[in-house]
Amino acid sequence: MNGTEISYALAKQLTSATTIESNYGSIDLDAELRRAVDAAVRPILERRMAAFERGSTNPENLIEGIQRQCAGYAKMCCRNMTRSLPALSPRD
Repeated sequence: MNGTEISYALAKQLTSATTIESNYGSIDLDAELRRAVDAAVRPILERRMAAFERGSTNPENLIEGIQRQCAGYAKMCCRNMTRSLPALSPRD
């Protein structure tokens, strides 16, 4: 995808998607599925757009960005999980 295609996808296509097409048929998207597709695809397209705007279309740079985002998400999940767990005390 080029910058124009990514920009158009972000502005128009994600919010108005009606189906997912595959070699095995299509899945009709209701509002809940449309939001899920948007939530899953938008961050990827935004990363690609940012890389495109920086002039970086190198897949290695894109992979590094994804790895950094995943690491940050994992840290956030761990922090949230430890806040919700009761404090553990050492056993004698």
